[in-house]
Amino acid sequence: MANKRDARDGLQPREIRSARPIRKPMRCHTKFSMVICLVLFALMYGITMGQEVPARMLEAYNVVWDAPSRNSSESMPCGGGDIGLNVWVEDGEVLFYMQRSGSLAETNEYLKMGRMRLRLNPNPFSAPDAVFRQELKLREGYVEILGSAAGEDGIRLDVTLRIWAEVKRPGSANRVNGAISTPWYP
Repeated sequence: MANKRDARDGLQPREIRSARPIRKPMRCHTKFSMVICLVLFALMYGITMGQEVPARMLEAYNVVWDAPSRNSSESMPCGGGDIGLNVWVEDGEVLFYMQRSGSLAETNEYLKMGRMRLRLNPNPFSAPDAVFRQELKLREGYVEILGSAAGEDGIRLDVTLRIWAEVKRPGSANRVNGAISTPWYP
């Protein structure tokens, strides 16, 4: 019926189109471009596989803080394997939360397994003239906290604290190296 009416009005009957668009054949230069891109990607992937990222490239992205945190919301993340840590220094004490993947609450929130507190005596972080530095070492995978302060009688206390998550054995570890420098009088 529609064809008769279209013919009376001087219009040609419409073609019925399929729901799928008709694809045009790919041109030769498009195929060639795709092949070149795939070859270049394979070469770049092959070159970078097995090669380590240079240390100087990662060191540029290390996170460094020069002041202690006010609370746990300013913590520095660190982890390895399925153990995660949030490390911060607050009021002269080093604190960190420990978390393990798979420890979920009924609301699908990760639970912290515990909070550790390290107090050093004498404390290089609580002195008014203390030098403080906290750095997340990306390549090595640990948090390094440096503290230096002048103690009584001109004695200087320097402390280096390293905190990391053990990858091969589930748990966390820390190492404290300290040195007391006595003044030298010629």
